[in-house]
Formats: sequence, structure tokens, C-alpha cells
Amino acid sequence: MVRGWVLMRSFLRANLQVAVGVRPGPVALSFSGGTDSLCLLWVLLQIGVRPVLYTYAVEGYPSEDLRRAKWAVGNYGLLLREAVIPSDMPTLMADVRRIVADG
Repeated sequence: MVRGWVLMRSFLRANLQVAVGVRPGPVALSFSGGTDSLCLLWVLLQIGVRPVLYTYAVEGYPSEDLRRAKWAVGNYGLLLREAVIPSDMPTLMADVRRIVADG
């Protein structure tokens, strides 16, 4: 297991350095707090990149993703942007229709 993490970290580090190196401005990371997004966050921090974390939550419902994102923000001093999804069905359906229509 440790060997797998070392290989993955090397692969991610090399590729993220290239990707971030050619991108001007701040880096955004869609963040759920799960294994994948945590690995990406740790590698970004190791190469000196402090991303803005983006996470989603349904209005009025506790979200494990949001809880984990707030943990990461508190521990690493990062910025967090929360995308709140409306919980009422008419608003949600109108938003989905608008997004689909916009392509």
C-alpha cells in the first residue's frame, strides 16, 4: 500500500507541476474531502500551491463534504467557496432547466 501511494504521489506531483505551471492565476480544487480530493490537495500543498477549495452542499442539510472541506480549510489555512444547492424542488428544477438550456 505504501509503495502504491509513493508511485501515485510521484505521478501526481509531476503532472500537477506541469498543469499548474502553465496556468496563470489561482488554482481551484473541487473538494469532497474524500481520498481522491485529499490526495490532490496534499500533493498541491507539497509543490507549493495553495488552491481555493470548492464544495457543494444542499441547503439546510448537513453535508459530510462540507464538514471535511471546513476541516481542511482550518488545518491548512485555505479559502473555501461553498456552492449551495437549493433544497426546494421548484427552484431546483428551474435551475436544472436553465443549466441544460444554456448547454
